[in-house]
Amino acid sequence: MSFDQNFNSAPGQHWSESLREEVTQLLLNKQKIQAIKSVRAETGEGLKESKDEVDRFAQWMAIQPQYRDLMPTYNPMGAFTLMGCFVLVVIAVILLVFLLG
Repeated sequence: MSFDQNFNSAPGQHWSESLREEVTQLLLNKQKIQAIKSVRAETGEGLKESKDEVDRFAQWMAIQPQYRDLMPTYNPMGAFTLMGCFVLVVIAVILLVFLLG
């Protein structure tokens, strides 16, 4: 199934074909911010609208067989998880110092 045949259910249908191809390549190359900038430049949409549209497009791409294994995985909670572990370690050290000192 070609990209155009499977695109009828995808977000970003109002984009030009060249923009769809550009955003696809940028997302595959983990350049989400540049994809958002490209959408803003061509469509004139605001930052939030462009970001939301690129996010929906990336989610759509992630479930397409031809892109499923190529898509980078985004974990927006990854940084928070790491920070949460750091905070727990700091709290544990403070408690140990307080209880033992």
